[in-house]
Amino acid sequence: MRLNISIAFVVILALALAAAAGCKPRVKTPADFAKIKEPGGSFGYRAISSDEVTIAVKKRKNDPKGDVKFWAKVLKEKVPVVYAYTFTKDEDVKTGQGIEGKLLEFEVQQDDGKFTYMLGVFVKGKKLWLFEVGGKEEATKAHRGDILQAIKSMRLP
Repeated sequence: MRLNISIAFVVILALALAAAAGCKPRVKTPADFAKIKEPGGSFGYRAISSDEVTIAVKKRKNDPKGDVKFWAKVLKEKVPVVYAYTFTKDEDVKTGQGIEGKLLEFEVQQDDGKFTYMLGVFVKGKKLWLFEVGGKEEATKAHRGDILQAIKSMRLP
């Protein structure tokens, strides 16, 4: 009887760990970035470069239920109003799983220079996934290829 309880406990523990591991996105961290082990808050992934460009991925409820086109339009309109950023461009992107998304780019002038904010938008089922990048304009431009590769490497649970 004890052996069956122990086996059941091990199976339940293994299933719980597998479920927890599947809740976070997987992203191949670019070579010039360091992955932050405990991303904190609502982030499932975070990394930073030596020149302070940050990458972060978080999920939200897809509520109201919308597709990528819907959420890209909402964010394209709301980010400038809420944060005083200027929209500059957008482009179609895909994750490593082939999930189609939209990458929105914004800029803002601050006291210490011009900054770029990139926002990748992806919808998978009931979840809205946001791939965020922020940093000084020149540094973000220098890492653009690595950022696009990170998006292509991303796997969403």
